[in-house]
Amino acid sequence: MENEETEKQNEQKISLPEIILMTLICGGTDVFEIFATLASGTVILAAIFVSLNWMLDIFCWLSLLIWLIMKRIKGVWVLSGNALEMIPGLDVLPLRTITLWLTIFLINRPIKIPGAEKAIQATIKVAEKAGKVAK
Repeated sequence: MENEETEKQNEQKISLPEIILMTLICGGTDVFEIFATLASGTVILAAIFVSLNWMLDIFCWLSLLIWLIMKRIKGVWVLSGNALEMIPGLDVLPLRTITLWLTIFLINRPIKIPGAEKAIQATIKVAEKAGKVAK
């Protein structure tokens, strides 16, 4: 039983401490964005919160990007969440954290499509035959 859990953890590309750390970074940024949007009543506060919000967005984006590069993960989902966060009005929603969790889920539990391996092998054989015919 213990060996199975250890094997599952070894299969996962992203460990629990990394998940917690990145969730704290993204979640903290999303919570601040909600607070900044709701608390910016005056012009001065709005200017301060908007500039702090952009600085936090850039920090969160850079930390996610560096982390994904270090883990050798294609972060299409995370980057799409960051792009959506840059749209004014949508930044109130926790899109960045949701897309981070979705990316982690998809990476740690890759979806295996039944018959995909057979289709890949058949495609390779057809391509090889086409290459021989073309020569």
